[in-house]
Amino acid sequence: MQYYKKPTQLLREKVTLEYNVPKSKASLYVAPEIFFKIGDKDLPFLSYNTMRYNAGIDYKLNYGNSIGLGFFYEDVYNPKKTDRFVFTTKYNLSIDDLLKTIKRKRDEKNGIEHISKKQKKKLKKKLKKELEEKETQLDSL
Repeated sequence: MQYYKKPTQLLREKVTLEYNVPKSKASLYVAPEIFFKIGDKDLPFLSYNTMRYNAGIDYKLNYGNSIGLGFFYEDVYNPKKTDRFVFTTKYNLSIDDLLKTIKRKRDEKNGIEHISKKQKKKLKKKLKKELEEKETQLDSL
């Protein structure tokens, strides 16, 4: 807080564009991020403050884990700042993916075959079609 004379309110907008590399566990991303200052008495209600450019790569591991490396460049309105290039590391854990993987492995261990959503849809269509055929056979009697 020693660098600021008064509290600053910012509006932060970030758009991420991600590309999943085919036949790979890697994905690349770029993400511009813009900061607007809100409600400053000296400036208009919404004024430009900072632009940040992010880029990096993520790599998926087992059980919903992923690691990543990236960097961002901060284009600051006040160019006196010295840490404009920042390298980042990232670790992610998707609880949803972790639980799905654990459930699938438990089911396989217990002899229960895993069926994907796509396969379930196909089976439902097939069963529905068979049921309709049997109903038409019964109606014809």
